[in-house]
Amino acid sequence: MVFGEACAFLGSAYPSWIIAKGPATVLEISVKTLYRLSENTEFTRELIRQLSKKIMMLQHKIERFPLQTVKGRVVYALLDLMERQQSMSIHSGISKTDLAKEVGSSREAVSRVFSSLETDGIIREQSHGIIEIIDKEKFSSIFS
Repeated sequence: MVFGEACAFLGSAYPSWIIAKGPATVLEISVKTLYRLSENTEFTRELIRQLSKKIMMLQHKIERFPLQTVKGRVVYALLDLMERQQSMSIHSGISKTDLAKEVGSSREAVSRVFSSLETDGIIREQSHGIIEIIDKEKFSSIFS
């Protein structure tokens, strides 16, 4: 994962931080070294790939932002996972706490959304972060 790259390319100071979920190693690269490394095509391709991933992630967050309800934001995030995984059984890979942070809400609110979706027969929450979409039409209609 790349972070703080905007500072290097803009030539300005901007505070950047990241929080690791587990053990991590951080490599700091000076601007001078970054420019020298960018002469290597393979390095540049990988850097652009990482920046593109970040841009796509931010774009998804911007798309979700105007959704008024927590339910809409949660459903949008799950729809996104469903499309990427091309499956009615979504492997979320994140906790409800992390999902809540992603959609700008509390864990309790996200849990209420899940309970509501289960009660309505739209999803079934299984163990180990697997969410089965039971009624895709109802599920999709929540977002649209």
